[in-house]
Amino acid sequence: MSLPDAARPAAMALRDQSAVRPLPPISTSTGHTQAHRREKGGLKVPIIQQLDNSVLVTLRHEKLGTPEEIIVEYLKRHDEINNSTARKLCFIGSGNSIKRIFQKMIAAGLIERVAGRPLNKTGYVKGPKFPQN
Repeated sequence: MSLPDAARPAAMALRDQSAVRPLPPISTSTGHTQAHRREKGGLKVPIIQQLDNSVLVTLRHEKLGTPEEIIVEYLKRHDEINNSTARKLCFIGSGNSIKRIFQKMIAAGLIERVAGRPLNKTGYVKGPKFPQN
């Protein structure tokens, strides 16, 4: 459908005006949701930069880290970690897989098992070779 000749200048002016109008601020609710989905999916959060008249979004298709790195980062901010928490953080469904990772980390001296707890309440804390920084 073609516009009548009299309506064309108004439509062009409107289109040209919308092209130079500054963009509204980045929606934090939408940005947060997408960032949360990426993080929940095991990918790094995107870098969002608002430029003069555009938005630059850099999607880094990199994993958050190896399970060992994720566990170490968690223990830098928390006193202990358990199998359930590690599975959620590392996006690993199998408790046995996390148990094997914990066993490797115990052998390396990175973590220690909390003594005196029943198996279903097992927790792990920083070990003697846990990185200080």
